[in-house]
Amino acid sequence: MNHTHLLNSHSFLSFSGYSLPPLHLTSIHASLKTLKSEYRFKKVTFLGKLNGVNGFYYLARGDDERNFYSVDGVTWLQLEKVEQWQTQYLNCIRGYFMGDASFEYTFDKEHQTDDQDEQDQQAPPPQQEQKSENDDDEEEQEANEDEDAEPKKPTRPLTSIKEEVRLSYFLEAMLFDTSVVPRGAFVKNIQGAIVQNPLFEGLNQTEAAKLKNYVHLREAVRLPHKSDLEKDQLSPAFDFADTLDEDVPTRSWTVQYDQTYGSIVGKSLLWPGYVFYHIPESNTFGSYYVGNGCKNYDLCFMLRSTTSVPTPQIVEEDAPAVNIVNKASNDDDEEED
Repeated sequence: MNHTHLLNSHSFLSFSGYSLPPLHLTSIHASLKTLKSEYRFKKVTFLGKLNGVNGFYYLARGDDERNFYSVDGVTWLQLEKVEQWQTQYLNCIRGYFMGDASFEYTFDKEHQTDDQDEQDQQAPPPQQEQKSENDDDEEEQEANEDEDAEPKKPTRPLTSIKEEVRLSYFLEAMLFDTSVVPRGAFVKNIQGAIVQNPLFEGLNQTEAAKLKNYVHLREAVRLPHKSDLEKDQLSPAFDFADTLDEDVPTRSWTVQYDQTYGSIVGKSLLWPGYVFYHIPESNTFGSYYVGNGCKNYDLCFMLRSTTSVPTPQIVEEDAPAVNIVNKASNDDDEEED
């Protein structure tokens, strides 16, 4: 949600229960203006609020895809990009956020990176020093003491990752699966850049209730794999992104109509807490997230299958065979007569 629409548009999401206190919204709106001027952003997007065990985070993003978080709604800190080696550990984390950016998650360091292995191979072998007889005696005594002592348990090297890094990884994963805008709100120009459509007047009442008229504002994943016949039916300026009705698992989005404000509100079942809204026949739309940061990995097992299973038909094996044989035998008898 654009920070300029924060005070006016948050009421459209009160129907779904994801609204924020007005006092917090006022401080966030003022601080995002300061953030925009300090970093010279053209636009700042308010992403929502993540609730942890001992605290919470307010989330925002600049137009150059830099992410920020705040614990008080006034001071904003920039999130660092997630490195490649950290991804394998972050994928193993399940459960709630602690609410403390300095909290560290500890993992067993099972293997080194390729760069470290190359450095170990290129390192020169250690030089052997000459040993005297006294040194040999001392080594024998130490060896005897080690044999008498209890064997030590082997320890594995550990590595730690701060919750600040996990927060950055969560934002990238959540925004990839969401970032919903109405079809036509953004267009691809001749240079191939995605820009906001100044002529967008909104979807009508019928179109706004269909998932195929909402797209993910990111690089398309399924569009390049479509056939040439399907691509010929698409508009290069408008159909440059993936639509919600093609998401996997299917039926992972719900759409409802709010009669109070006349708005269409959609919810994500894959990321509980993410909601988007759109006022039909207007250029008013937006979205944000209010949740605990946990992805619903069990969604595919929770959705009820819509395919009907055919019921097996019980066929009596003896009766039809006997009838056919009897009929055939009767016909033969009649022909002989």
